[in-house]
Amino acid sequence: MVYKKRRRLPAGRGKHDPRIIIAAAAAALILCAALALIIFKPFSGRNTPAPSPSPSPAQTNGIASETPAVTDAPQPSPVVHAFERTTYDVNMFVDPDTDKVEGSMTMHYVNRSSDELYCIYAYAYTNAVSPSCFRVSRVSINNREAYFETQNNGMILVFPVLDGIEPGGAATVYFEFECTLPKVNGRLGHGTNAVMLGNFLPIAAVYEDGEWQLRDYVSYGDSFYSDTADYRVVITAHTDYTVAATGVMKEKQTSAKGRYYEAQYFEADNVRSFAAALIKNADVYTCDVDGVKVTAYSFSSSAWAKPVAMIAADAIRFYSRFIAPYPYETFSIVESDIGGGMEYPQLVMIEKESFRSPTMSIGTQIIAHETAHQWWYGVVGSDEFREPWVDEAITEFCAYLFVRSECGVDFYETLWNGYVTPRLNDEGVTAVSTPLDGFEDGKGYFGSVYAKGAIMYRKAYEQLGSDKFFELLSKYFDEHKFSVAKGDDLVKLFADAGITLEKDQ
Repeated sequence: MVYKKRRRLPAGRGKHDPRIIIAAAAAALILCAALALIIFKPFSGRNTPAPSPSPSPAQTNGIASETPAVTDAPQPSPVVHAFERTTYDVNMFVDPDTDKVEGSMTMHYVNRSSDELYCIYAYAYTNAVSPSCFRVSRVSINNREAYFETQNNGMILVFPVLDGIEPGGAATVYFEFECTLPKVNGRLGHGTNAVMLGNFLPIAAVYEDGEWQLRDYVSYGDSFYSDTADYRVVITAHTDYTVAATGVMKEKQTSAKGRYYEAQYFEADNVRSFAAALIKNADVYTCDVDGVKVTAYSFSSSAWAKPVAMIAADAIRFYSRFIAPYPYETFSIVESDIGGGMEYPQLVMIEKESFRSPTMSIGTQIIAHETAHQWWYGVVGSDEFREPWVDEAITEFCAYLFVRSECGVDFYETLWNGYVTPRLNDEGVTAVSTPLDGFEDGKGYFGSVYAKGAIMYRKAYEQLGSDKFFELLSKYFDEHKFSVAKGDDLVKLFADAGITLEKDQ
């Protein structure tokens, strides 16, 4: 510490000197103004963003203790938000040994409607799979502690925004969460060989036509409807587990403190949701197709991962050539205990039976189907609950066109006659355009939307010819990419080309 010799004040400049009194008064006014700014800052505007997140993984130790706390994991990098799209900043720790996931989310919600909004509805689909397993706490909205409500057995979260959100404006919702994952061999849950985190993170509902679009959950179909958003996600887990996720892994850090953990930071822009999979002792194979990194994750053998990655790469090349270039940097295919397959942006889950026999089998078609969803659902969005045919029917037929191109006409016809035609005889088959809740079970749904839908498009393909058919799909993609398409858009598209889509038959 440095000490300075005290100066003697000149005559006339003691404690009652007018200049000192004025200076002291000015200092007091500045101090009061500063205190007022500190006290009232949270109330200064509707769109005040939350405090910047903690440093990125490269700036923190990323170490989790024996009983890790959420704050032990690194936080997403600070992001300057222009509020072009809703953005989710997430930090979570996944412990497969206990099935526990805990973390926090900051949702920067952008009001892209023409209405002023006074609440935000969000889905917590985990509670639809396992009621009350996903718990939210410590909620704040625009930097102020806030309450929230739940509906539909906890599947719907309602965050009131008392100030309102003007059109084009934004609100910031922060909350912490903890979840006990269900023991389910599905797209969400802890299965036999891996932890699947499909539809795990809460996601804002779509506000459309003056109301929030809220849907029930149906296990045999895709009950989802979402706008595109940006994600900044840190996943911390034990190093025994390989993490596959939506987006690009930007940073990772491995540290030890009793046990080993690895924190990985993912960024994904302009995607409809975020999904991840944690596979213990995974085998991984990566290849490149036109600058896209394609990676397959196998439970136990890279001998299976390689052909799966190659088929997916071929499918990306095929769709990029005939529809539109794949718009992301990465694509992941994960072996799964689910039946069939499930699509997410930049990541798909493939049943292990098909994953382990991908060549010249139904596995080829399933891999091609889930890959095609990157165009139909991922980029061109739709209401998968009310109009499931809009993405599923066109995806199914595009997958068969890939099979035809890669495996030959004979194999294409064999597969078609073995898996498409027989479904028309399933119980409950109805019109292609039937909404998801119009079916009693999965048989009617698959027979109507997939089989009849594929047949509908095959007729159009044979009438138009390959070049004209793909020309229409390219136009449809360009007109609706990163937005939402309706069934009427497809009907008009083909009607203008002289083709009637028999979706209501």
